[in-house]
Amino acid sequence: MPFGFGKKPDVEALKKNKDVDGLIKALGYQKDIPVRWEAAAALGTIGDKRAVEPLIGALKDSSYSVQGEVSAKAADRLLEIYKTRPEGFVQGARGSREDEIRDIGRLLSERGGFELMRRTHEEFSSKCLRVGVRGARNLEYMWDGIGGWQG
Repeated sequence: MPFGFGKKPDVEALKKNKDVDGLIKALGYQKDIPVRWEAAAALGTIGDKRAVEPLIGALKDSSYSVQGEVSAKAADRLLEIYKTRPEGFVQGARGSREDEIRDIGRLLSERGGFELMRRTHEEFSSKCLRVGVRGARNLEYMWDGIGGWQG
């Protein structure tokens, strides 16, 4: 019986099988906050592009812990992209990575406005410092003009 009909999702099994669609469904499981939190964490760990919009949609979750996990995972994804670019993010560059960075900013702005963008930027900045890269200012330039963001 699929969990959509009342059965609690087995997030560990979904994560192990890299079942992105199942994890996205688990984000909406309203009977158990830890299931949603674990699904958000698993989706962020897997890093599949299909999860970006559902994760950002989960920022409207009633649970602050789920919102925090989603913001942290958005920052993780941004850091992952940044580390593949030795020159850093390049505003105006065309490519799937640069488009994804701006898409993340747009989705954050649409779902939570400037405050959510700021929260994710702070998380990204903190993660950059922990791994010894300087990407925060670069991200500011990439998000310039999105919502109320000024780089």
